Amino acid sequence: GEWLVPVVDGASDDTEVSACTDAALGGWVTITTNDANNDSVEMQLNGEAFKMQAGKAIVFETRLKGADVSEFDWFVGLAATDTTVMTAVTDRIGFECPDSTGDIDGVTEKDNTETSTDTLSDLADDTMVVLRFEVDGLTSVRFYVDGELAATHTTNLPDDQPLTPTVCIRNDGAAANTMYVDYIYCAQER
Repeated sequence: GEWLVPVVDGASDDTEVSACTDAALGGWVTITTNDANNDSVEMQLNGEAFKMQAGKAIVFETRLKGADVSEFDWFVGLAATDTTVMTAVTDRIGFECPDSTGDIDGVTEKDNTETSTDTLSDLADDTMVVLRFEVDGLTSVRFYVDGELAATHTTNLPDDQPLTPTVCIRNDGAAANTMYVDYIYCAQER
């Protein structure tokens, strides 16, 4: 499928990059922002194909790392289609760090009302982490970091709108930043 890739560039030099790079595990996507504060790359798979339904599980998993995790905000998971996911999306499920600390937070958001839980795990520079969440029908979302259950949400579950796989990175400073995504897996029970 094709990806929608809105880019925020504080200048006009258009140096953002998304590229497939050779790696030991068969390649990863390298996402690099431009170099101004709040520059971002927000990638969403075209088509909202995942919607919470009674009795139907959803599983989302990714493996990623960041170059300098104290200098960027990020989100990865499922979200409603929006060109400003980091600041204005209304419905989503996933992991984020909205404050450039490296914290990994589990988040569910419905109609702009959010539940966020610090998983007590942090991203470390240039260190891969596996992030997974499991949606249990309409009742809960369980968040896992490197295979360990880190949080469970039962509130603000976005059950009224279909969502799409989403990856976002936004600068918190005047330097380009890079996120590496090894894989994204998402499936829903039929």
